[in-house]
Amino acid sequence: MYALLAATSSRMRRVSGVSFRPGNSPEIYLHKALQCLRMLLDDQSAAEDRQIILDIYYLSVCGWYMESYGESMTHFNVLKHFWKTLTPRESTLDQYIYEMLNYNAIFLDCDAAYTPESVLPGLLHPSTASGSSYHSSTLQPERHYSYSQCSAFRLALEHTTYSPDLKKVVQELPILLRLYNYLHQKPDFIGPETDWVRSKSKALVLRLLELPSYGGELYCRLALVLLLHHISQSTATKSSTMSDSTCSSPEPDNPKPKPKHKSTSIDPVAITLRLKRQLQYEIHLPSNEISAAVTSIIKNGTASVPAPAPSPTSSTQQSPPSPPTKAQVIWTGKSDPFLLWILTTGLFSARITQQTPEYQWFWARAMALIRILGVKSMKQLEELVRSFVWVEGMLDDDGLEDILPSGGA
Repeated sequence: MYALLAATSSRMRRVSGVSFRPGNSPEIYLHKALQCLRMLLDDQSAAEDRQIILDIYYLSVCGWYMESYGESMTHFNVLKHFWKTLTPRESTLDQYIYEMLNYNAIFLDCDAAYTPESVLPGLLHPSTASGSSYHSSTLQPERHYSYSQCSAFRLALEHTTYSPDLKKVVQELPILLRLYNYLHQKPDFIGPETDWVRSKSKALVLRLLELPSYGGELYCRLALVLLLHHISQSTATKSSTMSDSTCSSPEPDNPKPKPKHKSTSIDPVAITLRLKRQLQYEIHLPSNEISAAVTSIIKNGTASVPAPAPSPTSSTQQSPPSPPTKAQVIWTGKSDPFLLWILTTGLFSARITQQTPEYQWFWARAMALIRILGVKSMKQLEELVRSFVWVEGMLDDDGLEDILPSGGA
């Protein structure tokens, strides 16, 4: 109980700015929780109780919100140790703990201090490259991508209370996205750029998961994690031996060993589920819910749920009502392209991870918002998504292509 109170009160102070009396501050609850935890760990039977995992998790959350990140990491390492000692069970609690651990993978399987080379490979800067084996003049992705990546994203963040850390991550996205989308179309290209894209995207995932967040910033971070994880996984690992020998100075006789960094252990299925749950909290409020009329239209009309999600059974169908108006769907303050990009990202992730229930959930809400925003073609939708964050294949959805014509508005 003290651990839960510590986590709750620290969040209240960090998020809501609540002031506490000296006798019931987060620090007091944290101190009492640690005392109780030490006594429990002396009891072998108590140490095997799954409740103790939740208690340690609450303590790590408390450290998060109190900005004691080193302490929070320590709790997660202890948490991981206890989890490994327990016999796996097919229970709801075990599934919850698994998803919780997976989301916080930065503290479990990643070196939080790892920051990859921030300098772009020499081939992206032909004037500074020392070698000539590669013809970097052929690598000009800007010729193929004249649009301004993340332009609407950066504008959206300026008018809200998003953290400076998130804004800095977004500032680093355009060059990464341009290069990734270009390399995606040039699978035979060999050079250090591929390794840079892979390591950079993984590093940004770690940064997005490193700090606690809530509300709109949380589902924004989750959406970015899904796309960046997709980039890191779909970018082929190519040897940079040739570039090292041609573009780098010779190694000394006794070179300093390069540190080995653990790879990220992010489960996109769990992250997609977490994104859905966060959006459910935001959307499923009385003033933000999708009206029953629109939901019925989505089930029965031209916007029926496509593959891979099966269509609803006929027993649950009703006669289609009249087409919805903007007033029938009320998402107060959230009916904007930013939310549509979030939903489209969730739809993309659910599709490639074959999560049928989640695909249906994202599909229904994306279709409703597409109607509200007056998106009438795939071209319009692609332009909207590109103005935030877009990767190759994101809109390669047969369902979307069936609903929206490919031509202009």
